[in-house]
Amino acid sequence: MVAPLTARGQSTRRKILGEARALLVQNGYDALVLRSVATRCGLTLGNLQYYFKTREDLIYALIEAEASRDLATIEAALASVGEPEERLNQITRRLLTQWDDEASAVYSTLALLRIDRPAFRQLHEELYRTHYRALEDVIARFPNGLSARARATRAQLITALIDGAALQVPAQGREAFFEEVVTLARAIAMENAADDQPELSKSRRGP
Repeated sequence: MVAPLTARGQSTRRKILGEARALLVQNGYDALVLRSVATRCGLTLGNLQYYFKTREDLIYALIEAEASRDLATIEAALASVGEPEERLNQITRRLLTQWDDEASAVYSTLALLRIDRPAFRQLHEELYRTHYRALEDVIARFPNGLSARARATRAQLITALIDGAALQVPAQGREAFFEEVVTLARAIAMENAADDQPELSKSRRGP
């Protein structure tokens, strides 16, 4: 059993994660090696490996930390005072800003590693499930009578919208584009429960 870190040890661990994130953002995945991170932190390689034995351990923890930051964004909005619409607006804007900025490098690394590494594939699934559940809690605040299944679907749709928007090169200014995304995310969450039941097409109804 590993002994819990002291306050100093926790500070060192945070510093390692911060420098690793900066290195990943600045120079890409291939540049993120333990020796380089140790140098940036003023540590020996052996000292760094007390906290993260392998490169994969470090990257795994880095991705977890990024996801925790996103989850904290959602939880802060849930705890705030305001209408559900404004809470979702706040979440969407903040996640767009975070994913459009340095976080994209972290999540791109996760998308790459999950292809052939089971531990990262499982991490990817767990993080997204947690993210969806948090968004479902936000959507549940809207008075539209959605079923649990409908809330789950809409949480996935909103996530896909935000995730995809962060990768686009909009024709207009980025801020204006993001405001349109905020509007669309809100529309997805606010749609009435009746709209989840598509009507039969005329061809199936008959004359």
